[in-house]
Amino acid sequence: MRLKILLIKLVKLDPVLAKISQGCQKTLLAIITKISNESLHSGCMPEKLKEAVLKPKLKKISLECEEYTNFRPISNLKYLSKVIEKVAA
Repeated sequence: MRLKILLIKLVKLDPVLAKISQGCQKTLLAIITKISNESLHSGCMPEKLKEAVLKPKLKKISLECEEYTNFRPISNLKYLSKVIEKVAA
């Protein structure tokens, strides 16, 4: 996936970064590239980038809403986490 597409998407954990990045793609590209490369080189993800917003989603409409096992977790990652994940893939 192209980085330009990722720069446009909004993320609940850091919406300001996503909005700012829309107008500063060229400037932020070098910074994002450096952070991504450091993460891949060290094999570690910074602790702050490991945070996510979990949103439960019902597996099937016909299932009971009261049963927790009928849900699957959907995680909304931070913006830079998504970028590093896409670069590593």
